[in-house]
Amino acid sequence: MDEGSPSDAIVREATTADLVVMGTHGRHGPKRWWLGSVAERVLREIHRPLLVVRADTPGPVEAVFSRVLVHAAPPLVGDGVLDYARQLAACFSGEVVDGRGQAIEPAVAAARATLLVVAAPLPRTAGWLSQYGDSLVRFCTIPILFVPEVLQGAASS
Repeated sequence: MDEGSPSDAIVREATTADLVVMGTHGRHGPKRWWLGSVAERVLREIHRPLLVVRADTPGPVEAVFSRVLVHAAPPLVGDGVLDYARQLAACFSGEVVDGRGQAIEPAVAAARATLLVVAAPLPRTAGWLSQYGDSLVRFCTIPILFVPEVLQGAASS
């Protein structure tokens, strides 16, 4: 029997995964404080691509990959993330929109995105988590795929 937390177990079991998929309720406010967010804790630690899907996401899986928006905020470049998104979308005959360097919310709306693919720095920084990662898990209304990108000058594990 596993004595650790759910987030620790997911991170530990994901070390060889190509992709980790998690559901979230997208709670915020007192409910999030009381119940916590396993998805946010996993995002802080995982070094693999992480797809977070809200429990109320409608439609078939194929629809998620139909209009993919790629985002990378400086200092991340996101070239590898863009290639990853193109390969994934091609499996579902989806379209990829390059929104790197743009503000997320207007880019999602303009692209009519069904999936947001985000370059996630390795190692994760507190600033990136508070400005992007945690907020996206809580408030984004479409599925989000966080793809690791090693920060320049940082060693990956």
